[in-house]
Amino acid sequence: MDCLKLLTEAQQAGLKVAAEGDRLVIRGPKSAGHIAEALISRKQEIMDLLSRQESKRKAEWTAEEKQLVAWLNNNYGRLVDETETFQHQIDIAGLMLVLRRGPAAQGSKQVVSDLRILKRNPGEFHAEMARRHESELNQWNPRYGREK
Repeated sequence: MDCLKLLTEAQQAGLKVAAEGDRLVIRGPKSAGHIAEALISRKQEIMDLLSRQESKRKAEWTAEEKQLVAWLNNNYGRLVDETETFQHQIDIAGLMLVLRRGPAAQGSKQVVSDLRILKRNPGEFHAEMARRHESELNQWNPRYGREK
């Protein structure tokens, strides 16, 4: 049996299979012990398959994320035109830059979360960005907060 079929059979039997570091972790009912043993006997192949599946999953947008990205593409000009400050324009442009790198880009999941806020309530989004900027300034220069 190939590894994909074996993993499918494990899931159907109620087993949860995951790679954690260099360990293959299998949890589930004892009645599926024979499947767990088969997985263990092919540990490296199973771990390689799990790794490929995880990489592929990270490299694709979910349906909701695709809709959010499309929404930003369609509304980018309006959002930038309606902003009150140059910093707000930079924040929105920053979202666009990360999203254009794709779903596997570092920080893309945080950007999608920020995009949800922007779509729901632009004022809340800009307030959150201001809080982050303030926090970053305090981290880089601990005296910043005391000098205001």
